[in-house]
Amino acid sequence: MMNKIQFIENHKPGLVSGNYEIAINQSLNISGTATADSRIPAKKQKFAVLGERTTIPPTMVHATFPPKNNLGEYSNTFPHIVLNRSTFPWEREIQVQDTDTPWLALLVFTEAEAPKVLVKKWSDLKGDRSLKGNIYKPYDFSFSEVHQKDSDLLKVIQVPKAQIDLLKPSVKSLKLSAHVRKTTAASTPVAELPERAVIIGNRLPKRGERTHVHLVSLEKCYINDKLAAPSSADAATQYQLISLYNWSFSCIAREHSFSGLLTNLNQTPSVLQRPAITGSTPEIQAINQQLAAGKNALEYRGRTGVTSAAYYRGPLVPFTPKKPAIYRPVISADTLLNVVKGKGVFDVSYAAAWELGRLLTLNRKGIAEKLHLWKLQKKSAFHKDFDRHHLPALQNTNRVAETTMASELQKWFTDLGLLKHLPFNYLVSDESYLPDESLRFFSVDPAWTQALLDGVLSVGRVTNLAQAHDLRLWNEVGTLIPQTTVSGVLLRSEVVSGWPDFIVNGYAKSKKLKRLRFEKLSKTIAICLFEGELEQLEIHEKPELLHFGLDIPEKDPDQITWNDYSKRLRDYNTGSFTSQKITAIPHKDQRVHRIVDFEAMAGQLHPTASANPAEFAFQMTEGVQKVVFNKSNKNA
Repeated sequence: MMNKIQFIENHKPGLVSGNYEIAINQSLNISGTATADSRIPAKKQKFAVLGERTTIPPTMVHATFPPKNNLGEYSNTFPHIVLNRSTFPWEREIQVQDTDTPWLALLVFTEAEAPKVLVKKWSDLKGDRSLKGNIYKPYDFSFSEVHQKDSDLLKVIQVPKAQIDLLKPSVKSLKLSAHVRKTTAASTPVAELPERAVIIGNRLPKRGERTHVHLVSLEKCYINDKLAAPSSADAATQYQLISLYNWSFSCIAREHSFSGLLTNLNQTPSVLQRPAITGSTPEIQAINQQLAAGKNALEYRGRTGVTSAAYYRGPLVPFTPKKPAIYRPVISADTLLNVVKGKGVFDVSYAAAWELGRLLTLNRKGIAEKLHLWKLQKKSAFHKDFDRHHLPALQNTNRVAETTMASELQKWFTDLGLLKHLPFNYLVSDESYLPDESLRFFSVDPAWTQALLDGVLSVGRVTNLAQAHDLRLWNEVGTLIPQTTVSGVLLRSEVVSGWPDFIVNGYAKSKKLKRLRFEKLSKTIAICLFEGELEQLEIHEKPELLHFGLDIPEKDPDQITWNDYSKRLRDYNTGSFTSQKITAIPHKDQRVHRIVDFEAMAGQLHPTASANPAEFAFQMTEGVQKVVFNKSNKNA
């Protein structure tokens, strides 16, 4: 069953935030006449519903779209913010006795309009609406809530009156700009699925410019459905608004959008290997044969200090490896050195893996101590079992099996089996394997992983007897790593930093593979491992990042005008697009400032009446972007 998105009109709290007083009176009814009960006097109790008012914690914001500081083609997309608390937009009132309209709004500014963010104290804003000099505070903060102090700091922006007149949304537009979203999934009980509030801005970013977005408070800023304004306001008047959260992004070429970046990834070759060297001599052909196998020629310095060349290949290989022979623990890394047939050059791959496992473990004192203790316990238990095996009463006692590995040590083996904690240059020994904006498929060499884990187990192994003892432990260690084929991809792209919550799914012959690991190794590099042989990869945005926008034609972006914008309508029952289409997008200020009139738009989206916030969001949905990659070097 696929995940589904449910749009909800709003989620009002039981009480809006603020100070309250409750009064309790008791009366007696005697022979139909109500009289006051003098024995129990009237009782009054004050209490407060505490809620964020002038600041919000970072944990309140689940996501923003476009992402913060991102570069992409967003000229047809309305910025929006996703909040983790679904009641938040309705926890305060925009005007007296109005619990239907959210008290929050997204104001979208161009680079030239971007207001400065100022830090103020609560004492600077509390009080009645006032105009001091050319600064106007539209808030009616005639009282402080119990948790507020005059010294509390908050952020404000100052916006010129002309710009406020342009950007200020009507009450009906504000209602349409906020809704609640819930993602339903087959694997999660509905009661445990989070609801999240979404607030949409009504202005489209301008291509070639940086856009700034502010989530502002409009608490008690409206009177009779209109934004409060001083009678003596003029062009010099600056509105002072509380900014609860802000971010910015750049709207540039379409190639820098989520799908644009992924579609244009370098996939030559499709697997993780160095490009071949040009030439046809026997020497070059021999080198290219090793490169095709995923190896890299590196400088090798032996124990005696003599420097030569050697081949190295990490655990990520460009082919499906054969199941390795039964592994036996070794005394030293030198045992795992191989000579490339007919070339007299060492292959140090497995020796390097073994030594790496040993050094990583020795570098973690706590893990090394737990490993040493576990090995001693196993050795002691083995000798006890061996010495007493002839006693009938103890024949069913298996002390070796009962000696369990510490959870931290078990996790260490498991993590290394998934190639965690490894220096990146052991995974990819040269940048040419994974250039900028590229994706590479690979399989994991189980022999390399076994050598790595044997290096871990080798700590304290200096004699043949210790080697024999570790051989008895090897089967237990081997169960902590995947027993089947493991494959995956490495991705190096701006997508990793720009879309931090993207989702990766893998398939083999249309069968979805179990994902073993998905991790960002750096700002721009991510690795994903699957159980099975990966043939097809899907990368898409999270359903929670479903965004909103208008439709534009596939033509030169510089040639697109406002008349080219349109909106296809969806069927409310199926979600599929219908033949209906809005071609005249309602706007404000003669289209110059790219502000869409949500109130007028809602009247065109619903077949019989104006759309409510849930229906409006449903129709304005653009859908998450998805790109599919095949191991055969093609993408769609």
